[in-house]
Amino acid sequence: MPLLNMTKQNGLKWQGFNLKMLAVDFFKEIKLLNLPISDAYDLAAFLMGISYNEIKQRQNYIIPGEKTEAVLTRLKSYEPVAYITGRKEFYGREFIVDKNVLIPRVDTEILVEAAINAAQGGGKRILDLCCGSGCIGLTILAETSNNSCVGVDISGKALQVAENNALKFGLSDKIDFICADALNFQTNELFDIITCNPPYVTEDEYVLIEPQVKYEPKLALTASEDGLVFYKNVLRNIHLLCKNDGQVFLEIGATQGAAVTKIADSFGLKSLIMKDLAGFDRVIKVTFTEKFE
Repeated sequence: MPLLNMTKQNGLKWQGFNLKMLAVDFFKEIKLLNLPISDAYDLAAFLMGISYNEIKQRQNYIIPGEKTEAVLTRLKSYEPVAYITGRKEFYGREFIVDKNVLIPRVDTEILVEAAINAAQGGGKRILDLCCGSGCIGLTILAETSNNSCVGVDISGKALQVAENNALKFGLSDKIDFICADALNFQTNELFDIITCNPPYVTEDEYVLIEPQVKYEPKLALTASEDGLVFYKNVLRNIHLLCKNDGQVFLEIGATQGAAVTKIADSFGLKSLIMKDLAGFDRVIKVTFTEKFE
């Protein structure tokens, strides 16, 4: 049975002939795929060449037919909406994304909000490890004044996306990018603030993960040592990266709070777990207050 139904009102013909439909009917089709309405709005806006904010006022407009069939086919194969549109809203900004970077998620805004508060007053040097699209570091820079950042990622293709976002938001003069592995990143500089949304999914968890997520780069999702290897390395080397009284903000998995707290404790570090809007552990804040010998 075809995904789209023939109606006298919208003139739909599945199999690539005269495919067009009202935006409101497109939303109904998206609902059949169990996608949130926000994704339906984003896709319709993408197909119509308008902004996300305009689509709610244009539900009786016709969506052009030349792209619609291809988009619906890609959705049926579980491809994420953000990779189809090439964009994702994060903290009020529309970031460029592609298959080389993780898709920014609202849960990460918990980390960003905390780091923004820490960066108030300016004059802060920020290190954003595993920076991906740059959504964390660039958002902090955009929301504060007189701060600067270094973004580090192991993927050169991911850094190209981050550089494009820096250009888009007019922040290229405030951020530098380095292609390096966060697990053994070395620098002669100490930073006031360190942020990191590292890979933390275990291989066992990855097997069970949603098909949409498997479109995202596995290198940016999975980590060894029960998903904890990045936390161990970053916190072990905190004295080589962070200024005295500096602050580190690490995103964690919903069940990792106790384990990462234990890692921080083992290095004599003060830590605090922050929860997301659903009440799950989401960020650990670590304060470095004593130089290691």
